[in-house]
Amino acid sequence: TLRSKEVPVEVDITGEVSSKYTVSEIKVPETIRIIGTKDALENIQSVKAESIDISDVTATTKINLALRLPEGVYPSQSEQVDYVYVLINNVAVTEIEIPVANIELRGIAEGCTAFTDESFDGVKLIVRGSEALVQSATASDFVISADLTGLEPGVHEVALSQEHIKSFSSVEMEPVRVQVTIKNEAH
Repeated sequence: TLRSKEVPVEVDITGEVSSKYTVSEIKVPETIRIIGTKDALENIQSVKAESIDISDVTATTKINLALRLPEGVYPSQSEQVDYVYVLINNVAVTEIEIPVANIELRGIAEGCTAFTDESFDGVKLIVRGSEALVQSATASDFVISADLTGLEPGVHEVALSQEHIKSFSSVEMEPVRVQVTIKNEAH
């Protein structure tokens, strides 16, 4: 005679969805009912499923679980839990201009001044994230800075760094480097 038994399911979720999307939830069944002979079921404490790669997921979707079951053991047909649901939100995109005045030049040597090239009019950020977050994003959510520590007077090309405290899913910055002139005030 066949028996049934409820056991935990183990599923590994691998990969990342494209930065155009955010995953709002992944619902994985916690347990599954399996049927088989008494002997076959006795040794089973949990069931592993094939790992699920979500990197190609572009919309809310349900993915069938491929269970690794020993011979003579089957999922119970009465239960419809052998899916993983991946809930996807589209990501909003916006562009934010950061004017030169907002860019911090840090670490200027004592007695020196520093300024960016006249043709440089600021930084453009391409910000992605949940719609509510992106719609309310402003230049003041970001700190753009260049570290001039240890640089001598002269013209230097320096990397810009960008920090933000909100949980945007990605922020791209253009340009990522800027020309800075350092002058010794004494001269």
